[in-house]
Amino acid sequence: MSIEDKDMSEIIESDFDEPDRKNWIAWAFTILCIAIGVVVLTKFIPAIIASDDAGTQEPLEDIVEVPVYYVENMDGLHLNDTDFDIANYYFRNEYEYNHYYIDDDNVLWGVGDNSDGQLGNGNRSSYESTPQKMAENVIHVDGAPFFVIYLTESGELYGVGANQNGLMGLENPYGREWIYYDDIVATTPVCLMSDVKYARASQSGIVALKNDGSVWWWGQIRNTSAKHPDDTIGCSYSEPTKMLDDAIYVTCGSFCMAAIKEDGTLWTWGNNTFGSCGYDSKNQDFIEEPVKVLDDVKMVWMDEVRFEKAKPYAESESAEGNDDYNYTYVTFAEKKDGSLYACGKYVDGKGSKIWDFKLYGDTLRTPEEYMDDGLHRPVELVYSDRFQRIQFKEKKD
Repeated sequence: MSIEDKDMSEIIESDFDEPDRKNWIAWAFTILCIAIGVVVLTKFIPAIIASDDAGTQEPLEDIVEVPVYYVENMDGLHLNDTDFDIANYYFRNEYEYNHYYIDDDNVLWGVGDNSDGQLGNGNRSSYESTPQKMAENVIHVDGAPFFVIYLTESGELYGVGANQNGLMGLENPYGREWIYYDDIVATTPVCLMSDVKYARASQSGIVALKNDGSVWWWGQIRNTSAKHPDDTIGCSYSEPTKMLDDAIYVTCGSFCMAAIKEDGTLWTWGNNTFGSCGYDSKNQDFIEEPVKVLDDVKMVWMDEVRFEKAKPYAESESAEGNDDYNYTYVTFAEKKDGSLYACGKYVDGKGSKIWDFKLYGDTLRTPEEYMDDGLHRPVELVYSDRFQRIQFKEKKD
């Protein structure tokens, strides 16, 4: 019989003896199992790996539940910018106190209180409702209660108004105990510093960043809400004093200052009564020399999360809820990975601290320093001197 005349069973019977048939069947079954296993693993291994990776990340519910701080304009914060450009942080429309604005021709105008000559028109008056031309070639302005500073295209920093502790470069005959006196003022602009890249004004101080990366601060930090009632003045310099080098950005709140260095480290100094500097200063109210508090930082804000005002002056002035964006004694930081953090007054989180105080106006006193006259109730105050994870949201009208 030829091979063509045989069916498959006969071929197997003739070509394989019984042991060979068993081995062939075993090998075939093994190969089939391996093939099935490869298909199954190919399908499910990516899901397993993704599940393991997810376990190393912060759970979504933790991100959603972190405290929310509302801001007026998310787009104006430049959170998604990858390149740092100092021009993004210039103020051209500012009215926390007076209204100062820079027009399209880079002319600076001012409206409002002129009792300390802060409108720069050469005299002192209670109020000016007509815009006063203050300067030309201006790229940035920042106002304080009794003075204003502005930066020109050529990098010159000018100031006008009250001379608080030598702010305007005028003599200070009263010493550091005086934060405000109205008999020494600059009613016309004074050049305070040259070769300046950026500057900000605190309640009674100025912080400036020069083109060489050096940071300078002068003025005075005085805060009656201190742990020690007899030690309410700190960080007092009557002339520009160099604080640190290699910086790319500076800012300040009413009572604290901050700088970001080229390496992404964040440095702070000023009043730390409520942990606003993000540093455990123990029983010390003021940090007079900058301290490193955070790494990999992209941006920092103090008291308010904004740069220039987002809305026109008249509209915002009459709008309700502007205080919703005011977080005095709170410092915010954005890290380079996009995560957001806050420290300071009323910031609650892991490691936050609690004080029991008696509140006298703007002055806090501990229970031991309180005379029980029945007029002042205890205040339980939560604060954090370490940065806690937070999120920003824009409040819709």
